[in-house]
Amino acid sequence: MAHGDDQPGYWIGVELGVGRIRATVYSAAFGARGTAKHSTKAQRGAEAVMARAARCVRDAADEADLPLGSIRGVGVAVPGTVEADTGRVTSAPGLGWRLTSLKEALEGLLGLPVFVENEGAAAALAAQAVEFDSKPRRLLGLFAGASVSGGWIEDGQPRDRGEIAHMMVASDGPHCCCGAVGCLDAVAGFPAILAQVAAAARDGGRTMLTDLVGANLKDARKGDLRKAFRAGDRLVISALEDAAGFLGLAAARLIAKLRPDLLVLGGALAEVMGERLKAIVEQVLKNRLPAGTGGEVTLAVSALGDDAAVIGAAVLAARQGTAKPALLTGS
Repeated sequence: MAHGDDQPGYWIGVELGVGRIRATVYSAAFGARGTAKHSTKAQRGAEAVMARAARCVRDAADEADLPLGSIRGVGVAVPGTVEADTGRVTSAPGLGWRLTSLKEALEGLLGLPVFVENEGAAAALAAQAVEFDSKPRRLLGLFAGASVSGGWIEDGQPRDRGEIAHMMVASDGPHCCCGAVGCLDAVAGFPAILAQVAAAARDGGRTMLTDLVGANLKDARKGDLRKAFRAGDRLVISALEDAAGFLGLAAARLIAKLRPDLLVLGGALAEVMGERLKAIVEQVLKNRLPAGTGGEVTLAVSALGDDAAVIGAAVLAARQGTAKPALLTGS
């Protein structure tokens, strides 16, 4: 299923999201060679989604002008809990999946080794391996954008700490797709941010998002939020800062338990807010963490943006596959 270590190698990272599937081909030097995107269409069921993911992988290889046989392995990041040894997705509420044998299905469709990980763990792995040169021993990552995810990396390996996205941070918050109330994903992702702005606009507030995307603010994208944030749009700033505060609450709870060396804040929310996100989370940590519990943690804003999970999935494939280039081994 894979080439010998003496041959040039390529890996594909896949982000299998609730709304979009994205696959990118990476070389042994970890340069991006080609990308393909497809809508997920989760309502069609797991089998159809996995077939779409396989097609996205083939299309990415085609965009890179590579035969599928030159790909050494495929890493897949999913928004759910994963059995690392079997590659089975035990639960992915946003996709409507339970006990889905993703690794087995994709290996059958592609004829390639496939490795599966939670999207937050994959994004944290990307930060640890690529941005910070595999140096942090204990890294906690929180990533917010279309959804919210988190991951814990210890000694270069993702460790299962449950689905951080479904940690309850707002007892009076909205219902989450998992059925619970006030989950981090339900209050800090872009859908929650846009819903808050829309509610304020209905109450008479003014936002430049209506000028950018019209009355349906659900159509707003990362670039629209960035423009509004930088222009001083009060409704947008308030909603973004509330989301950052919820991330801070989750971070405080996790830091007190895990004691990381480094907390990485990433995803599209970090791209929009930059250092303001870091400042808000730092303030929440100062107010919430008891003395001596996590005060030594360093905070950093990731520059990987929306690419973190797909990069991390490729790192996973390179580390666990037969070929392990020095950049990705963590040694």
